[in-house]
Amino acid sequence: MLSEEVVAATPGQVLARMLAQPTRQGTSLIVQNIPKTWTQAELHAVWVEMGFDRDLNLFHLPIDYRKRRNLGFCLVHLSSEEVAEHFHATVEGKVLNCKKGPKSLHIVPARTQGFAENFWSLVGSIERGGEAAMANLPVVVDSETGMSIPFPVSRDEVTER
Repeated sequence: MLSEEVVAATPGQVLARMLAQPTRQGTSLIVQNIPKTWTQAELHAVWVEMGFDRDLNLFHLPIDYRKRRNLGFCLVHLSSEEVAEHFHATVEGKVLNCKKGPKSLHIVPARTQGFAENFWSLVGSIERGGEAAMANLPVVVDSETGMSIPFPVSRDEVTER
């Protein structure tokens, strides 16, 4: 059962708690070979359907704004090493359909590990990407509450929360 403090927390407070967590190795993964026509929302729906709705703390499918297609990979950060291993075992080799035929997903560890490390990197990318980047903000979910947290569009917005 969740404490009253956790339930009553604002998105800013939840995000601060998540950013304060120590870096855990093996919890940030790159999913490769994603069909380029898939959207972040479509792919996120697949992860939710597989049962990773609360354990997928950070998810981002980068896109090429000129071509209006994703880059063929995404970043996922999971709540624990055990969940990351389960995600890897469940998703590795999963087939996604596209116009050119089925594509089999491949998972590798992300170069950057940790929620905070990846979060701040994505905030910087959003700041540099300007208005075009606002159309494809990363997904942040608190595994304790299941709360979806709006992704900040600048470092200033994080400190203001």
